[in-house]
Amino acid sequence: MHTYIHTDGHNLFHRQIRMTNPALGLDSMIGMALHLILNSMKKEYVKWGGTHVVFYLEGRSWRKDVYPGYKANRKVAFAQQTPKEQEDHHILVEAFDDFVQYLDEKTNITVLQNPKAEADDMIAIFIDAHPDDKHILISSDSDFFQLLRYPNVTIYDPVKDILIKQDGIYDDDGNKLEFTVTSGAKIKAGKKNPDFVCDPDWFNYALFLKCIRGDDTDNIFSAYPGVREKGTKTTVGIREAYSDREGKGFSWNNFMLQKWVDENKVEQRVKEKYEFNRSLIDLGQIPDDVKIGCLEIIASQTGRKSVPAMDIGTGFMKFCGKWALKKIGDNANAFMPMLKAKYSEHQ
Repeated sequence: MHTYIHTDGHNLFHRQIRMTNPALGLDSMIGMALHLILNSMKKEYVKWGGTHVVFYLEGRSWRKDVYPGYKANRKVAFAQQTPKEQEDHHILVEAFDDFVQYLDEKTNITVLQNPKAEADDMIAIFIDAHPDDKHILISSDSDFFQLLRYPNVTIYDPVKDILIKQDGIYDDDGNKLEFTVTSGAKIKAGKKNPDFVCDPDWFNYALFLKCIRGDDTDNIFSAYPGVREKGTKTTVGIREAYSDREGKGFSWNNFMLQKWVDENKVEQRVKEKYEFNRSLIDLGQIPDDVKIGCLEIIASQTGRKSVPAMDIGTGFMKFCGKWALKKIGDNANAFMPMLKAKYSEHQ
């Protein structure tokens, strides 16, 4: 069994940027983001006995062809920024691109990007194509909870410093934490409790909940606006419908056959809107042509020529110097095993 460390690069970089005080300046914001990513990769590589690191990038999503409004809200938000904010954004993008170029050209880390798919798609397909290996995914994106359907997947959220597994949430010391799935399909971690037992199907419920609630960040609207998570004596809630999903009995059908009128005065049925949302959100619904494209890119990138060990060390020190990553540079030897590990060595 091999152990892959998967890094959701775009998510981590920009999440750290949003968490950093702008008063510190762009250089500090970039430095902190790069520090978080490199240290998170190294930490999980060492902790889990990693054998190879894979770094993922975004492409233009195929979902935009299915639904033109997909993530359109982000373009609107960018257009509303001041010229200074837009200029800063471009500087941040250039810094991230420089980091990606360094990883791709100066290390043996595999960098994956499909121009027609998102990083989420590539991650899901890589994991599905390596069923006998262990997968550690570094990301703070709740969309990945659904990948816990694979028992060989663990998610590490470096922002909250927690591990997310099928059987629950753990802090960095391995202590089990109480947690709840919020109405927005995210998790809220609580206190330490070694006796806490979660619903064994919580990650699948979180996916169903998101398909019903929609995703504001991606401009995906609710399949059933205003519905309660827990029903009443006269109405079926999300939980009751989910519990009845296998039998497709009264609760499921009553819930899915409900109708509502959208802002354009068009009548909508929950079932059709749910299936549409699921086609966009559920990573098990990726179209076959996208899967084939991702698999071809994975084969191409993992089969490339490796970088000599001496060049990796030199490149790392130059990169650390360029971005003033002094603490990381001073501890360069700790990063070398991760940067040198080749995919081909253990296949």
